[in-house]
Amino acid sequence: MAMAAAIAQVAGMAMSAYGTIAAGKAARDMGEIEKAQYYDKALKVEAVAQREAIAERDAAGMAKSRAKAVTAASGLSSDDPGAQRIQQDLDAQGEYNAMAALFGGYQESQDLRNQGKIAEAEGENAYKASKLNLVANLLQSGGSMYMQYGNGGFSGNGGSSAGSDNLNRRMAARKR
Repeated sequence: MAMAAAIAQVAGMAMSAYGTIAAGKAARDMGEIEKAQYYDKALKVEAVAQREAIAERDAAGMAKSRAKAVTAASGLSSDDPGAQRIQQDLDAQGEYNAMAALFGGYQESQDLRNQGKIAEAEGENAYKASKLNLVANLLQSGGSMYMQYGNGGFSGNGGSSAGSDNLNRRMAARKR
């Protein structure tokens, strides 16, 4: 009966060890998946920022074209210093808006990539922790089994009477 208990305890240790490592690997895999998702989001954010920059440049071009039309309708020449200054200001504002859209998109993209790296690191750390937990659990279980079944056979805690009898005989022989 004690042998069956010892076998069951060893089987339980093995199952616990497998579960600990499997959980660590799952956490690591989830971290890698999350990183990939964050990187995908980052690429989409960059693409949106590029489209916004193009739209800002187009809007500036349309405003510049309208300014030229208004200048011509008012009878001024497009070479007039005031008209040229307005067109330059519209160009500059359009480029500023485009660059601001790109910067905002790239900044958000970088934040997403950093979150992906953090998720990956958390998964890797969980995997490393599972290996440490495995070693700790094996040592603890081994120590427990040694205390229960060690020292020349099974102890009197529901263990084999043959092992206990052997230990009792040795102790009695010492006393003589």
